Formats: sequence, C-alpha cells, structure tokens
Amino acid sequence: MSSKITPISKKIQPLINNPDLADVKFYIGKDEEEFYGHKFLLSITSPMWQTMFYSSNWSETKNNGLSEVKMRDIDPEVFLKILQFSYIRQIELEENIAVRVLKAADKFMMKELKDCCFEFLINNLNVKNAIDIYQEITNMNDQRQMERTLSYISTRREVLSTANCLVNANNQTVRNILDCQALFVKEIVLFERLIERILSKKKRRQRNSLDSQKKIQSLHKNKSNTKIEEKNEQLSEEFKENENKNQNEYHNNKNKVNNNNNNNNKNLEYTFNGFESQQGTQLAKNEKGTEKKEKNKQNNIWFATDQNLKELLDDVPFKFTLVRCLKDEWIEFIDRKDLELLTKIQWTRFIGNEYQHILDTRIFNKAKIEKFLNFIKEPNLPLTYIGVNGQLDYRIQSQLSRKPRIKKSEIKVMVLAAHNNILRRLDVVESIRSTGISHVKEINLCERTPSYKEVKDYDAILLFSLSNFESPKKVGNLLAKFVDNLGGIVVCTINALRNDNNDKRGLKGRIIDEDYLPIKKGVEISQERRILGKVEAKTHFIMQNVKTFDVGRNSWHIKTKKVTKNSTVICRYDNGNIMIAEKMEPERGKVVVLNFFPVSDSVRNNDEYWLTNTDGYHILANSVEYVAQK
Repeated sequence: MSSKITPISKKIQPLINNPDLADVKFYIGKDEEEFYGHKFLLSITSPMWQTMFYSSNWSETKNNGLSEVKMRDIDPEVFLKILQFSYIRQIELEENIAVRVLKAADKFMMKELKDCCFEFLINNLNVKNAIDIYQEITNMNDQRQMERTLSYISTRREVLSTANCLVNANNQTVRNILDCQALFVKEIVLFERLIERILSKKKRRQRNSLDSQKKIQSLHKNKSNTKIEEKNEQLSEEFKENENKNQNEYHNNKNKVNNNNNNNNKNLEYTFNGFESQQGTQLAKNEKGTEKKEKNKQNNIWFATDQNLKELLDDVPFKFTLVRCLKDEWIEFIDRKDLELLTKIQWTRFIGNEYQHILDTRIFNKAKIEKFLNFIKEPNLPLTYIGVNGQLDYRIQSQLSRKPRIKKSEIKVMVLAAHNNILRRLDVVESIRSTGISHVKEINLCERTPSYKEVKDYDAILLFSLSNFESPKKVGNLLAKFVDNLGGIVVCTINALRNDNNDKRGLKGRIIDEDYLPIKKGVEISQERRILGKVEAKTHFIMQNVKTFDVGRNSWHIKTKKVTKNSTVICRYDNGNIMIAEKMEPERGKVVVLNFFPVSDSVRNNDEYWLTNTDGYHILANSVEYVAQK
C-alpha cells in the first residue's frame, strides 16, 4: 500500500512571513516594514544568517520573545523574495527586481539564489539592460557570468549603437568592453559613446554648480534679511554725513582741474608732433608684426590643447588623432581616464560621413578639423599624434583602410598541408567547414608549393605538416609575403615548428628568420595526454564556445611557455605550455599558432588525436575566422 507524500516545501510555504512559531522579527526599509521569520530555516540557506543568529558575538535585542533585526538598506519587496526562496527554494523574478534580488543574495551569501538570478538575467538580456547587468555582474567579479554577458554585448551591434548606453557605466566596465577582441561595431560608434560620457559629465558639473550657487545665494539672502533692518538706520545717518563731505570735495577738485588743463594744452602740442614723425615707421613694423602673429597663430593652433594633453598623459603612449582637435575649453572636462578610454579605440579608417559625425558632437574646433582634413591627402592617411615619454612628435602614419567585416559564409580559406594522407588533410578541411565556413581548398605541400598569385585572393591560410615539404623555404617565404599583404595565417604544430635534423620537415625562410610567429621552434612533447588549462584571454574571439579541449592520447605539441616580441598568449595546456598564441604587428596580417596537431580522432578512433566530443572544431574555425578579418 502506497500513499502520496506532500512535499515539505508545500508544508513550509504557509510559514513565509507568518508570525506563528516565528522567533525573529525584521524591520525592513526606510519605513521599517515588519516581516517574520524562523531562524533555523533562514540559517540553512544563508551562512550570514547562521553566523548572525547563532554567534556569541551577536548583540541580540528582543521584544515579546522575538529577536529584532533592522535593515534599512533593503527594499521590502526584495526581502520578501529572499524569504520565499529561503523557505521553498523557488522564486518568481521580474526584470525590474532581478538585479536588486541578486545584490541582496550576494549580501546574504545565498549562492543558489545568485545562480537563479544570474540565469534569469542572462536569459533576459536585451539592448537596454545588457550593459547595466554586465556592470552589476562585474562588481561581483563572477568571471563566467561576465564572459556570457560580454559575449552578448560584443556580438550584437545594436547594444553599443544605442545612444547614451555607456553614460552611466563606470570606467572599468567601459574598459572591459573596449578591450574585447570580438567587438562587432564601428570605431565611430564607440567614439560617439565615449563623447556622450564626456558631455554627460559636463552637464552634471554645470547642474551641480548651479545647485551650489542657489544654496549660497539662499544662505546670503537669509542672512541679509535679518540684518537689513539694523543697517537701514545706520545708512540713513551715514548718507547725510557723506553728502556734506562730497559737496566740499567737489568744489576743491573743480579748482585743481582748471589749473591742470592749462598746463596739459602746452604738452599736447609737443607730444603730437613727435608721434606724427614716427608714425610711418611704426605702421610698417605693425604690419610685419601682424603677419608674424597670424603665421604663429596658424602654426600654434594645436599648442594649448597639446600642452594640456601632455600634462594629463605624462608618459602614457598616446596614439589618437582627433583628441588634438578638441576645443580648448573642453579639455577641462576630460581627465586621464577619459583619454585612456579614447586611446583604446583602434582607428583604422575614416570613410563616408564619419568626419561629419565628429563635427556634430560640437566639442571639436572646426578650424582644427578643416586644417586636419586639408593636411590629409588621402582619407586613409590620418595625421597621428604620438606622445612617447612626454615628447611631442607629429607625423603621418600610413594606415590601410580596414575592409568591412567578412561574413563567415563568405570567408575563403586555403589549407596548406605537408601530409601525404589525403584522409587527414580532408579531416581538417571538414572540421573548418562544419562550423559554417564553406569556401575551403587544400593543397598538398609535399608535392608542390603554390605561388603567391594562387593564394593572394584568400582571406586566411591554415598550415600543418607531418611529412616533408617540397620546399620548406619557399613555403616560409610565401607565408611571410601573405602576412605582409595583410593576410591572416594559422600555423599548427608539430613538425612545422619542431627542431628537427631533417631539413625538409620544418618551416624555413622569412617566416622563421624574421620572427613572424608568436612562438619559436622547440622540442616536441608527445605521449602525455594534455587538456585545456588556463585561459589567459577569456574574451578572445578564438575562445568563443570553447569550454573543453582534449588533445588526445599523443598530445603532440612544442614545449614552450614564452612568446616572441609583440605576441600574446591566449590559452595554455594544463602543464603550463602554450596552447594558442597570436602575434599582431603594424601593417601586417594576424598570425596565430595552434600548438597541436589539427587532425581529429574521427580519422582514427583510438583517442590518438584531439577528441571530437570536445571543442576542437570551434578552435579551428574561430582561429581561421579571426585571422581572416583585416
């Protein structure tokens, strides 16, 4: 015989905010709204409650047998949600209250409730709330939720395209967003958002200044009203005395003036004659001086701004063009943090009506902008202001116009493989195609080395090797030339970067000799199963949708923990060796090294190569898509 058992949560539910059997009474909010609770049930959910109710250090106050707790910094409706979750482990959230409940859950150290709030907020992200929610999560330093929210912001242009979306964000939040490698938005849009922050700062200062002036005026008015009556009598008496004195002084001064006029008439005749004789030479000097001043004025149009910027920046390297064109009066509203954020925008183009957008912000000097435009012979050669160790230096920096972002379905990839096994070559090709990149071609480098003309129209090259190259030097020179012309390459180990006595298996030529790669050749490690370890660039585009990665039973890779100059580690293996690294240098394409053999275990189902139930597909496709974007 069986009977249906009522869940304990249903039996406990009537006790929520019920004075029956309650042993603690809360006074919540500014109005001290009353709530009832049960210490034992609350302590199970929150370590903070447990410490408070059962610690000997708690100075307990009681009234009619109930412990009393006052909390003025929490809204009553939020506290009711806290109680509900504490009793029945269920909660109904709405968008207008979810963030406040999250803050309270963090305060009360209620991890389960925090997770519920995080999941609700992430699932309900939209254009209007994404940045605010990201800031709240950042304040709690929850890395996983920060990455999820930042991924939403970075991949949806409409979030940062919304006017004033960054006005209320703190500097750390804005810095994190600008540092995101996968930010799909134009530079001019980011620039407008930062200018809005500066405009908002000015308005706040003006508003605060007016408020303080009104307060001061009202104080003076109150003080003066109390003294007016007392002074009126004194003023009437002083007025009579002064009137008599003024009349006497007037008569005395009148006599003195008459005497002085007679003497001055004689002196005027002499001085005028002298001035007339020198007038011609003086006019000539004035004309020359005016020309010189005008010329200096044109040459020094940037002087005041540059001096102020130099004082703000000190030794911070400064590579931002348009800040120099600011109106001088606007410098006072820009601080060091504003400039650091502005310099994070990597300007690579000025096209269409973007200059007009800049003028429309109304904080730039039109004369400077016009001079700036006249100075630029081509739209892709902006005047760049460089500050190095506090020294001012102006020069033309050539920057090629960045192409619009290529859609994933339109990216063209060339797989160059020094491998005689066609199944393994095709496995790499299919791994890339499986994520939506359809234009993929492969060439066997064991048989021939393609010419630059054959590869120049491709957006990215992926290279790997296990067999001998037909000509390793030609391949190395080809890759270097491709990068020189802003093409992106992905180089997979092992043989390409292994120190080997065999002259034909390792890369040679300019790609090695001139340090194009983020890591150097090294010793091969194998037969040690390795998995994804520390991710050093968590928001990097290559790491999108990458949670696990098992390189297989062999785990071939190069033993190295350091990168070359101007290179960055993206992630490491669990043994500390570099797994993925990139190198970015001016006027070159992107170079990424994947320190593993790119063939999957679907070719040989014995765990010898990387496991297909981990995220190797995403790593390969993301890397190719990343370097393809100019």
